[in-house]
Amino acid sequence: MEPIVKAENLFFRYSSTKSIEINSGEKNRKWILENINFTINKGDFVVIAGKNGSGKSTLLKLIDLLLLPTKGKIYIFDKDISEIADPYEVRSKIGFVFQNPKHQIITNTVLDEVAFGPENLGLPREIIKRRIERAVKLTGIDDFLNRRTDELSGGQKQLVAIASVLTIDPEILLFDEPTSMLHPEYHNRIIKIIEQLNAQGKTVILVTHNSKDFLIGTENVKTRNRLFIISDGNLIYDADPKNLFENYKNIIDKNDLELPAAVRISKQIKDRLGDFPVCISIQELSEKISNYIGLK
Repeated sequence: MEPIVKAENLFFRYSSTKSIEINSGEKNRKWILENINFTINKGDFVVIAGKNGSGKSTLLKLIDLLLLPTKGKIYIFDKDISEIADPYEVRSKIGFVFQNPKHQIITNTVLDEVAFGPENLGLPREIIKRRIERAVKLTGIDDFLNRRTDELSGGQKQLVAIASVLTIDPEILLFDEPTSMLHPEYHNRIIKIIEQLNAQGKTVILVTHNSKDFLIGTENVKTRNRLFIISDGNLIYDADPKNLFENYKNIIDKNDLELPAAVRISKQIKDRLGDFPVCISIQELSEKISNYIGLK
């Protein structure tokens, strides 16, 4: 396994911008992230969940070098981000998709937006063309490639934002609740795109509130799905998401996490029957019920 992101005893809090007297009491300010440790390997799929304000988005900003640790270390591609002389060199290998695509789209037309990244990298015209074609095909935005960006729906704008990130060909993809403002149709479409990117070898880190997304990749042998739960700035869970639903009811309740439908129904059956397995998908649940009935 090849480590691509590593945190060692990571602490972060926003510094006061007020007077020296206030700064002298900085040590009493609340940590946004506290003593975080993890290693993410190349090709991993990591889902990050937790309540609002728990520190999820702050962690993504640290990985993207938008912030620096207050204490401890973050290593990206084996480099301590606090010692990187040219952050842009590393950030050019990281793609960040925001929750609200309005905060990301900067040009007037879809084609200009998708071309913006590779053009600013100064890439040859043929490479730019190939990257645009690949990103457009993956996201399915060819039907509105020549439209104005301000005419698009929220879901279409998010697809354009993803395509524009893909044209810089990043090794790490960060998604900060990319579907939370969208219709379910676009949620499912974008999640499938994210799964495809991971299956192609991209390292994916996804922040989400949707418990259905916790189980991405658990049935796909090409992915290595992990779930992080962050609570009050602490990383309290880092393991297989299915194990969380089976064995950690206290974490689920404390962090207001909703069980996916298949997990909820199978646990209810298990509570009555005793020997029924926890299922992570409706398909698995249907198969287990059919098998159970067949045994009776």
